[in-house]
Amino acid sequence: MGSPTEYTEVDKQSQYQEVKDRPVHISVAGPLLPLVIQQAPRPGNEPDETWWLSKSQRAPAYLDLLYDLAIAAVLSVSGDKHELMSAQSMLAYFSYFIITCWVWASQCLYDSRYQSNDWLHRLFKLLQLASFTYISAVGGSKSFNGVALAYAVSRILLAVQYMYITCVTQKRARRERLQSFLIPIVTLLISALCWIIAGLLPLNAIAKLVLAYGALGAEVVVTLGSGHLKRAIAPAAGLLAERFADLTLVILAEGVLGLVKTLADVVSGFGLAAGGRMLPAYSECFCSLIIVFVIWHFIFHAFNPEERFKSRKLASAWAFFHLPLHFVILLVLSSMKNVAVYENVGGALNVLVPIFNQALNNTGETADYKMFDAALTPDEILQFHKLNLQPTFITEINLLNQQYLTAADNTDDLPDFDPYVDAMQYGAQVCMEVAKTYEITFTQMTTEAYANLSNVERSWSTNDTQLHLQESLAYEWYN
Repeated sequence: MGSPTEYTEVDKQSQYQEVKDRPVHISVAGPLLPLVIQQAPRPGNEPDETWWLSKSQRAPAYLDLLYDLAIAAVLSVSGDKHELMSAQSMLAYFSYFIITCWVWASQCLYDSRYQSNDWLHRLFKLLQLASFTYISAVGGSKSFNGVALAYAVSRILLAVQYMYITCVTQKRARRERLQSFLIPIVTLLISALCWIIAGLLPLNAIAKLVLAYGALGAEVVVTLGSGHLKRAIAPAAGLLAERFADLTLVILAEGVLGLVKTLADVVSGFGLAAGGRMLPAYSECFCSLIIVFVIWHFIFHAFNPEERFKSRKLASAWAFFHLPLHFVILLVLSSMKNVAVYENVGGALNVLVPIFNQALNNTGETADYKMFDAALTPDEILQFHKLNLQPTFITEINLLNQQYLTAADNTDDLPDFDPYVDAMQYGAQVCMEVAKTYEITFTQMTTEAYANLSNVERSWSTNDTQLHLQESLAYEWYN
């Protein structure tokens, strides 16, 4: 018998030969996914820990990231459709924010427990994205029926997922933890029914809001309460914390994106020097980025997703408080964006209004168009060419000058229109186009006032009373 060293060398040589003779397969598509993965409790890393899925059976993290990016897109669209300028607008946005966040959170609670790496769960993920897209599409509409239907569809879809898990769970585990499956199924179906009924009620009915948001509140309470039951299935350790952390990062990233977009609109419009305030404009954007960084550092400085809570109540409270946290973060980010936008809108108007007033003061001074146009510098005229004005600024002031000279002439020629009313309407158009440059959404009152001003009769009248009436009406709507 050879020495141990000789045996080891021979053994190594035989192993090398075995590996050499074995065919090598290079996989470019990865392993085939199963259609269904049967689920049951499994021992975790800790002695008292139980996993419903092993790590190898869980869905990959990029599927969760795809879903998190979907809610980011929904919140981004809803933020653009809801201008947070008053308490009423904040309340309307909060009501929509609750719906969106709970759809995401309730799905995360399911995913962190049961989402396995099989084809049916990928199909469910596709349907979830479709549901979120529909919620985003109807979220900015004034009809509550679309929102109610979208939320009801999301509840039915989640209930179907719980039914699927009930069917694929091993019989013994299903009998032992049947309440963990039946409670969410019944709750989701009742909630969906309430939202469908709320959508069918008359638009101005108070019962509509009470029924809808009462069902949502009951759904939250039952979901959080059922997690404290003795045989409840707990989420995978650290997975739920990572999902909430990812969403927080996505919301902060959306804030940075909004600030960058606002800065790009400012630079491409009237520039950071609009109104002579280049340094404050730069400092506003820089301070906003500092605030975003400080928020990130405050939240994530000591964050450890693997650290376990002492009790499920603390874990539920931690997850629930993300709702007000994310809403406040969105308010802060939206406020910083609004400050930058409206400061620069004011700067742009400080540039345009004096030029427009100067052009109006020059009307009637000369009939020579070249001399009249030369009263304004090319740079001043260029500022108005950044706007989509009809007619162009230089054409408008020449028309006003011509009509003013005709009205002041003692001949029998009459002006084609009242230059005073036309100047009011054109000045309002300038203000509206400046606001559109920065993608400002107008209130219904502002939109109606602009429409009424545009509809004021501007034709010249030989009746002084009629002329005074339409000029007074134009002045009233302008202010």
